[in-house]
Amino acid sequence: MKEYRWELHLHTLESSRCARSRAADMVEAYHALGFEGIVVTDHFVNGNSRAPAVAPWKTRIDGFLAGYRAARRAGEACGLRVLLGWEYYFEGGDFLTYGLDEDFLYAHEHLADLWDLADYVRLVREAGGCVVQAHPFRTAWYMPPDVRQRWDVVDALEVYNGSHAPGKRDWDERALALARRHRLPGIAGSDAHSLSMVNTGVMAFPSSISTGADLVDAIRQGRGRLLRLAKDF
Repeated sequence: MKEYRWELHLHTLESSRCARSRAADMVEAYHALGFEGIVVTDHFVNGNSRAPAVAPWKTRIDGFLAGYRAARRAGEACGLRVLLGWEYYFEGGDFLTYGLDEDFLYAHEHLADLWDLADYVRLVREAGGCVVQAHPFRTAWYMPPDVRQRWDVVDALEVYNGSHAPGKRDWDERALALARRHRLPGIAGSDAHSLSMVNTGVMAFPSSISTGADLVDAIRQGRGRLLRLAKDF
């Protein structure tokens, strides 16, 4: 049966301070691997973003979108589908957001300043998107030690993150157990920040994904198959 591979967690040098490869190079790599598409999930303006921290909202969003727009142009040239997403920061946790467009971002100037994650998720859902907590059990020097697992408000959990070192795979195992316990869908993502990290944790869908709405439906219904380093998960 034909499957359609997608990368759901990817950063670009143009928009994420922690990324090391340009959007066009990432697109070329995934196209060469036979993927149908990728979602560019650069850090949002309230996280590790290259967008200016102090500037008019439009200027900040323009900066945030630089990587996505570069990837989209490259994707149009080679035939790889490129969708917009982002990684939203809240109280030490990261939340992958899917299914929305540029207009949503320009229209919500308060988006980076919300006091309640539930308010953010509600806004996203009302606009037709979904929210997935990324790497819910990761610990790192840049993260507070008491990051909460917000299974109670999100649509799904990232249960496999390709950037985790072999010795840290218990983070993923705990995320998978949490998702199963609360009957939440799980996704995989490479969390690729450079060419060396591509295709380390991806999704294989049974039907083609053409739009953000298609992706949201597939995530919510748990239709994708999780792949890690080309092996079933």
